[in-house]
Amino acid sequence: MRDVTVSGRDGGGGAPFPRTGVFLTALAVLLMLVVSAVLWSDLPAQASGSAAFGGDTSRPPRLVMALAVPGVTVMMVGCVSLGLLLGPVLDRSLGLPRQWSGRAGRAVVNAFLVLIAVFLLAMHTVLLHVEADRALFLPLERLLILLTAGFLAGFGLLVGLMRTPARKDHMLGRWWDRARRPVGAAVVAVGALVAVAGWLLPEAVYATPLVGLLVPAILLGCVVPLIGDQSWKLGDRSGR
Repeated sequence: MRDVTVSGRDGGGGAPFPRTGVFLTALAVLLMLVVSAVLWSDLPAQASGSAAFGGDTSRPPRLVMALAVPGVTVMMVGCVSLGLLLGPVLDRSLGLPRQWSGRAGRAVVNAFLVLIAVFLLAMHTVLLHVEADRALFLPLERLLILLTAGFLAGFGLLVGLMRTPARKDHMLGRWWDRARRPVGAAVVAVGALVAVAGWLLPEAVYATPLVGLLVPAILLGCVVPLIGDQSWKLGDRSGR
């Protein structure tokens, strides 16, 4: 069976629609709603002070607590789908090749959707358990830091797998083939550092600033192809 693309043409050049990722994300949203329904009677009429900003009048009501993360997840899927529609248009306007069209692109988007859906499902479950005054096996701050670290590590592994197709011979693609592993490793390293700090420090919140290392770590990975052997600029795709 040929790939079905967003543009509606089988095997065409449009961006592939991530059916598996969308289905699993929808399942995650359903599980979020189940969690909200199970904990509904134990949720306070308004969020606790730790979730409020600017005093009691700004505390979100119970309905917002129950539906906020599921709503964000649905919007995320919509934004990804919109990006798949507009991406080819942007590529054509900038004269860039569509490096991840077809099966490779669909696999990457599927994996990203599943990763972020699992992350948001876990965050939703943890936060609602706190609001419902249910016991957690770890303090809230430590759990949130560890979940964030896990998401970063998973995202870094995904970035390292984002290889461009061999038939797409373009300098941008050759650069990415050299940069993807350093960038992915840098993101995983930041995630691991955040996890270790969040676990060992007396207050897990002290590990939060370490997430800011993500930007310089990614930039460092991006410049790795510009150090040493430059044969990739001439079309050498070895080391993919």
